[in-house]
Amino acid sequence: MPSRRAFLAASSAAFAALAGCSTTDGPADSTTDPPTDIPTTAPDSPTPTPTDDDRPTQTPRDPRPLDISGTWPQRGYGAGHAGVAPATGVPDDGTAYWHLRRIRSGPPLLADGRLFHFGLTGDDGPGPPTRTASPPVGTGHQPEGALTLFCRDARDGKVRWTRRLPGRTRSGVVAGDRMVVAGEGFVRAYTLAGNLAWERDLGSRMASVGTTIDGTVMASTEIPRQGDRDADVRAYAVADGARRWRRPSPRWRAALAADGETVYALSSEFQVGSTLTARTLDDGRPHWSVELDDNGIPAGPFAAGDTVYVAPDDGGIHAFARSDARRRWHYEATTPNTVGLAADGDRAYLVDDGTLRVLEATTGDERYAVTPNHGGYARQPAVGSECIYLGRRGDGGELAALARDDGRERWTLRFPETVVEGDMVVSGLAAQPVVAEGGVYAFAWDGLYALGPGED
Repeated sequence: MPSRRAFLAASSAAFAALAGCSTTDGPADSTTDPPTDIPTTAPDSPTPTPTDDDRPTQTPRDPRPLDISGTWPQRGYGAGHAGVAPATGVPDDGTAYWHLRRIRSGPPLLADGRLFHFGLTGDDGPGPPTRTASPPVGTGHQPEGALTLFCRDARDGKVRWTRRLPGRTRSGVVAGDRMVVAGEGFVRAYTLAGNLAWERDLGSRMASVGTTIDGTVMASTEIPRQGDRDADVRAYAVADGARRWRRPSPRWRAALAADGETVYALSSEFQVGSTLTARTLDDGRPHWSVELDDNGIPAGPFAAGDTVYVAPDDGGIHAFARSDARRRWHYEATTPNTVGLAADGDRAYLVDDGTLRVLEATTGDERYAVTPNHGGYARQPAVGSECIYLGRRGDGGELAALARDDGRERWTLRFPETVVEGDMVVSGLAAQPVVAEGGVYAFAWDGLYALGPGED
């Protein structure tokens, strides 16, 4: 398995290929910002729901449906992105119910029996989206197409609706009855049925939807011109897109998390450093700020219980008190890359150099550690009520389910090897799993898997 930096080098080019496709409904390039980002409510031009013969991705004709419920409405489950969900997942004998053979389909969000993810559709034109050819078995090469938001039935993976998106980048969260997405020059909210609820035109700004809590969705923006550091953090009302506040960001575009009445913004500049700022949810005023010496781009922030976590590249884990930024503890990692992290109010689950370590959230004291007999664990873990789900490397790549109380391995699922960028062979998870009630969704390098309990 390649190193994280090798993965990033390959995946950045691959994701750029996906994100770089042009669309017909994006804003014109502009060198200046519009005077205001007034929300628009013009009628959307929805893409017709494709039939089985016109589906833009390769889904089995008669996939086995999952008996599934629960939500995973944003990255890392909740507003704190801490990766712990009150759901059973698949405690014993996980089995693939259906599989989308699309390496760039993207990790999904789950809400109201729907899966949302980003992907590609064929050339724009009248009628339903054209069906794009599936990539050959064993290869990750992706056909060209228009960047699209997909809504699928979470039980069988069939498409409910699709919407074309402008620009090259994308991010999203489910906020109540809205699916809010952002990218190059826009923030949009769709109803869960696919109708456009509101839109904000951000001109030349690049936007990323970071988190949502209590009827507010937070976004970070920047102007991606060389030498320009005009980045900010914004809060919008989920219901109508009214902007509640806007505050400057000390470095580049920030990663966001929230918990209670506080928004945490982690803004970073490669090979310079990072700043973690706690802001009040109602008006964005800074409450406290911490400077981090980080040579790369850190992971986080992750907020859970009374603690907010940051995982600097090459720097282990920093755990800060949410109230005053007092450093609770620092975990010194052995990996030369970013440590994978999930956390709740009691425990922090760390993946460091192949070993899963479970620590006390308040003190950092170790409860137990698990290293598999061959290979090692990798990626950011996801935690359900009974199991910890994480990647396992070795001869190929696997998803492993470990008992939450003692780390005992309950089951594994191996993924096939896939070639990306011409000559790089990869296998295993490509993102944090999604844990639901009665199922797990695993975004692997060869596509998106829907997993459920095995046959009785």
